[in-house]
Parts: sequence; structure tokens; C-alpha cells
Amino acid sequence: MNKQREKFELFLKGRPSERDIASYIGNDLTLMASALANPSDEYIIFKEFQLTPSDQIDFVIFTSRSKLSVIFVEIKGAEFDFLLKDGTAHSTIKKAIDQVAERFEYPRKDYRRFHSEVHSLKQRVEKGEQIHQSIKNGYLDVSAEKEVVYSGVAIGGTELDDIKESCVRDRLTHYGKHYITCHSWQSFCRTML
Repeated sequence: MNKQREKFELFLKGRPSERDIASYIGNDLTLMASALANPSDEYIIFKEFQLTPSDQIDFVIFTSRSKLSVIFVEIKGAEFDFLLKDGTAHSTIKKAIDQVAERFEYPRKDYRRFHSEVHSLKQRVEKGEQIHQSIKNGYLDVSAEKEVVYSGVAIGGTELDDIKESCVRDRLTHYGKHYITCHSWQSFCRTML
């Protein structure tokens, strides 16, 4: 296990709030990006990404090869249990999933504009411009001529029982062309290298 993951897991034991987690990750965006990007060392990550003048999301990751992959990430705190006593996910997790799904409206409504804007942002960051506290790692070998694939991740809550919660996480995952996966903070940590 790497030191970055160990340190983050120790931080999570205090069941921090959304604000505290956002601040922690904001100080080291590679923590989020390397866990979700594919390849894990080729990405651009943005913090508090402004989709429209009235709509922002916690983090956005550009990654992949050939086709640009855009991952919308909504986080919640760790101060609540991911799973309730009745075996259902906490309402805060469901809210995070809904928030990611709402962010999909932007590319759905005007895909051509979305496609153009994300490739433009990619080029600007690659030229050294700082946008939405972006961090670039590696080279994104993607074609502006190809489709942009987008997906979402909702993360929040504290895991108490991985087996039970895994089944609920799988049920909450929205599959299809643009899927949304969800994690407790502990299951997210297991995705880290």
C-alpha cells in the first residue's frame, strides 16, 4: 500500500465532513486523479469545475487514449454510514448520484459545444494555462476528431460491511453509455494504487 493511501485512510478514520475531504484532496489532486484515471498516470484534473455559470461539480478528470474520457466526480463527507440499518444506501449518497446525473444534462443538451469546450480546455492546460486549479500529468493522446466519452463517480459515507455494501453499490451504479459508479470512501481507497 502506498503512503498517500495510508495517510488518506488515516484521515478518513476521523469521519471528516465533505468540506474537510474536499480541502484534503484539493491539496493533492493526484490522490483523486490517479485512482480514477485510466491510464492512472495520464490525466488532467480540475477542482470545482464550472460547467455553466450556475453549475459546478467538485472534480472533473480528463483521461484515456484515443477518445477523451471525462469523469464527473461528486463527493460527500465520511461522517455518515454508507449503508443504513435497513440495508439501503444513505440519502446523501443518492443525492450525490442525482447531482452527477444532473451534470450530464450539459453534454446531453449540447454535445457539440461540450465536445469543443473540453478539447479546448485540454489544449489550454497542455500549453500551461491554469484553469479550475488544474493539474496535468502525462500526455493525453486523444483525438479531437473522436467522440468524447463521459461518466460519473459519486463518493461518500463510511463503509461498515464491504460485502453488503458492495451489493448496494452495484445496484446504485447506473449502467449505459454514460454510467455513474458510487463508492464509500473506503471502497474508493481500494481503487488507489
